Amino acid sequence: RLTGTTPGVRFSGEARTGGDMPFSARADLDVDDVTRFIPGGPPAGLQAQVKGQASAEGALADLGRARAGVRLETLRVGYGDFKVDNREPIVVAVDRGRVEVQSFTLQGVNTEFGLEGARAADGTLDLNAGGSLDLRLLGGLVPAVTRARGQLTGDAKGAGTAAEPSPLGTGRIPDGGVRLRER
Repeated sequence: RLTGTTPGVRFSGEARTGGDMPFSARADLDVDDVTRFIPGGPPAGLQAQVKGQASAEGALADLGRARAGVRLETLRVGYGDFKVDNREPIVVAVDRGRVEVQSFTLQGVNTEFGLEGARAADGTLDLNAGGSLDLRLLGGLVPAVTRARGQLTGDAKGAGTAAEPSPLGTGRIPDGGVRLRER
C-alpha cells in the first residue's frame, strides 16, 4: 500500500506482488496551480486549476486491460485576462485500451466548446468537436502563437487512427487571426 500527499493532491494505491499483481489507485485533486507540474514551466500568463478525482484498477502484468477514470468537477484555464471553465463535470474513461471522452464542455467569454467520442484500443478515432472558441486561448496553449484575436466557430469530426488521423469539419474565423512566432 502506498499513500501520499502533495499540495492539492492526495493519493492512495494498493498492489499485490503475486499472480497478475492486481492493483487499485485513487487520487483526489484540488490544485490551484496545475501549471507547476509543467516541465520547464508554463508559457507566461497561463493559469490552470482542477478539482476532481482519478482512479485506476487492473493488473500490473497486463496494463493494457486496466480501467481508469477521471472526473473533474472544476477545470479553469486562463491566459492573461481570458478564462474558460467547464460547464459540467469533465469525464474521461479508459477501459482496456479504449479512451472515451464522455463529457467535456468549456465555456467563457466568446467560448462554448465541446468534445466527445473515443479512441478505440486499436487506435481508431471517433471524435466530435464543435462550438466556438476565443482564439486568445491559443496564445497560452500553443507556444508558436504570439498574438491571437477573434473567435473560431465550427464543427469537426476526427476519424482514422491515432497514428494517421483524418480530421473533417468546417470552421470560420470572422474578423480574427493569429500571428506565429518567427523562427
